[in-house]
Amino acid sequence: MFVSSDSVAPSASNDEVAADKLALKELMSDNFGAVRHMADMNQAYIKLNALFDKYERMILDTPAKMELCNMTEVARRVAKGAIDRKVSVGAHYIEQ
Repeated sequence: MFVSSDSVAPSASNDEVAADKLALKELMSDNFGAVRHMADMNQAYIKLNALFDKYERMILDTPAKMELCNMTEVARRVAKGAIDRKVSVGAHYIEQ
């Protein structure tokens, strides 16, 4: 797929990648753990999409950037599954 230079995001520094990775971990832990709130999950999903878009448009020139892009994609899929699941089963439940 051809990507024009206008749509390529500026590269992230190592510190920015590390901060984004920590933010991703906290976002998932805080919003998609055992006890879930639908409004919080929806807001977190918006943030996950923004983070994914940032790295998807970036030139992934380091293993850390590639890893974070992949982690963000997996997190988005987990989050979407949690949001779509309307039934509380086992240890995971949606608190009203």
